[in-house]
Parts: sequence; C-alpha cells; structure tokens
Amino acid sequence: MSLRTLAKLYKEMAEKIMERARNLDKLPKAEAVKISHAIRDAAIIAQMTEDEIYEELKKLANQFGGCVSCKYSAPTEDNLRLTSRTCTLGLSQSTCVSYERIED
Repeated sequence: MSLRTLAKLYKEMAEKIMERARNLDKLPKAEAVKISHAIRDAAIIAQMTEDEIYEELKKLANQFGGCVSCKYSAPTEDNLRLTSRTCTLGLSQSTCVSYERIED
C-alpha cells in the first residue's frame, strides 16, 4: 500500500467513525464501546486534509521502523492512531519476515 492510499483510507475511516459517533446512542452497546475508543483519533484525522495526513504518515514512516514504515500495514477501526497499525498479512511485528518499505 502506498502512503497516498493509506492517507485516503485513514480519512475515509475517520469520517465513517465520526458519522457513527453522531448516532452512538442508537448503536448496539458492543459496537458503541468499540467505536468510543477510536473517536478521539478519528476526530483529529477527520479535520485533516488527505495531503496533511499523507505528510504526517511520510514523516512517521521516515522516523519509525516496523509496521509504521511497512507497505503491508493498515489502520483498524478501533485504532486510528497514525503510529499504530495492523499487518494486512496477519503477521506480528516481532516475527515479521515480509517487511517492505512503504512507497511514497
């Protein structure tokens, strides 16, 4: 996944979470609890442009190793922090043998 694609995905997910947050009282309790953990990060990201998200992701990819700079990483709905992602290959960072630098 490229940084541009990742930035677009973060923006879309943040907007989706913020829309669901507006109706938090109408969601099933389990879903409301899950989404409540991501609302703060989603609110910040939703206010950013895709270009701003891209620039921040680029800075973080250059600053950190591991999943943050790997092309196989992606955000999850319950964790939209720009410094924490999940592996699309299902691997753990500590045992990963498939690391490839994320593309600009």
